[in-house]
Amino acid sequence: MESPKTLPVMTKYELAALLGTRMEQLALGAPSTLPKEELEKLHTVQDIAKEELRTKRIPLVVTRSLPNSSLEDWNANDLACVNSSLI
Repeated sequence: MESPKTLPVMTKYELAALLGTRMEQLALGAPSTLPKEELEKLHTVQDIAKEELRTKRIPLVVTRSLPNSSLEDWNANDLACVNSSLI
């Protein structure tokens, strides 16, 4: 496997896209990756998606386009979220 060309840091745009996509999935009935004990404390799909991201249990992949027209995929759980104030 090729070594990554970009830094493992999530941009605020990737964060917004991830949360939006995951909230839509949850609203349409997708199962959560959180244990039942944690789910009982959370009331909205937004809370669930943020907790999944915070605990690195969000089942999504970020695809980044590079200047040479190639693509790079990152597991969302492998990216550091420096915009933690947004979560």
